[in-house]
Amino acid sequence: MIEDLGHHFVEVFDSFSEMRDRVDLEDIDCALDIDLTDGRTGPEAATWLRDHGVPALFVTGQEGLARDLQTRVSGILTKPIM
Repeated sequence: MIEDLGHHFVEVFDSFSEMRDRVDLEDIDCALDIDLTDGRTGPEAATWLRDHGVPALFVTGQEGLARDLQTRVSGILTKPIM
């Protein structure tokens, strides 16, 4: 869906630590889920990205939690996405 909209898909990272260690901040905008495999580290990852000048989105089915954390991201996309 991302590529169909004209964007380049870079990679999936399962955890914040993996993303932080492997991502090239010059090449991305980032969409995040709230619950990664290492727990609820999406908010921490979004804050880290924001602090490095990279906008982030929550892509989630947990609207209430996302709203509580919305100051960390540029936007929220709720699932399911059509």
